[in-house]
Amino acid sequence: MNNKKKIIYILFFFSFLLLVADIIIKKTFTEKKVIVKESYYPGEINSLFLNCLEEYGIKQEWIKEKQVSDNANDSTFSRYIVTTPSDLSIIEVLVSLNELFYYDGVVINSKELKIGKDSELKLFLNNKKILESYFKFNPKISRNGIDFSIIVDNIEDLTTSELTELLDTPSNIAFSVVPGKNGELLADEINKHGKNYIIELNDDIEDEAYVINEDQHPEKILKSLSRIFTSFNKTNFILIDNTSDLYNSRNFSFIKKNIPSVYLLKKKSELINLGEREPEELKSMFRFFCEKPDSSKRIFFFDVKQFEIIKNEVLKMRKKGNKIISPSKLLLDT
Repeated sequence: MNNKKKIIYILFFFSFLLLVADIIIKKTFTEKKVIVKESYYPGEINSLFLNCLEEYGIKQEWIKEKQVSDNANDSTFSRYIVTTPSDLSIIEVLVSLNELFYYDGVVINSKELKIGKDSELKLFLNNKKILESYFKFNPKISRNGIDFSIIVDNIEDLTTSELTELLDTPSNIAFSVVPGKNGELLADEINKHGKNYIIELNDDIEDEAYVINEDQHPEKILKSLSRIFTSFNKTNFILIDNTSDLYNSRNFSFIKKNIPSVYLLKKKSELINLGEREPEELKSMFRFFCEKPDSSKRIFFFDVKQFEIIKNEVLKMRKKGNKIISPSKLLLDT
């Protein structure tokens, strides 16, 4: 074999190796691999399924379970009949179940039996049916959730990205805005994200066009109030800091008298302020006050750092069928 042929064979061999290596790399790094969880104990998937239903406020008495034989696989599986309340979209539950089991190799088959009403769900593991559920819509029952409001304070100190992330929180929370040029910008940004804001009157008002204090002439106070009502006309809720010099000034009765009756005026002390607490205690207290049966007007007031701690608790409460509504709507509806 001459040298030229040797070189051709060598080049062909290396080309073949490169092709194989390329295939291996692509298989290894670009294909999505689902690893089946091997450590499931009997009934674990059923427990996870039932926990998911509980998270959505589905009561135990709405769930009926039966063990069914699967002769084809010489096994048994659980069949559930789940009565679905009128205020719950079963699609939400199915999405959560899909997220819960996806990476553990559980195959989920679901279909809508009646549009917007009855649905069917089947779970398979290693080609065996392990769970079957029928969701039966019942317009006569609901989860009887509670309504509450949340106002978040001190958002003016956030960076642009932090503010955007906060405003994108999937709950109808409201934000306090202090009158001024910066407050106008914040109010516009809040509106763009479909959220509500409230006007907060305190000693931090610095913009000359908005300043209200005890030394001002009544005419100047009226001009400042007029500017506030014009610039912040997307809300009818005013919060006054009752520890401020403004509230305790001789002019406050005049200010209060000249706030139009369409505005709801509340003191900070009338809201639920849980104060400085350790994170777990703050979460616990929030849940306690949310579920307190004798509290008809639950308006929470958190600074932005506190809200970050309890944000997941808010989403859990919402998941169970409770509603986070604007402070104005809460006060007017109760």
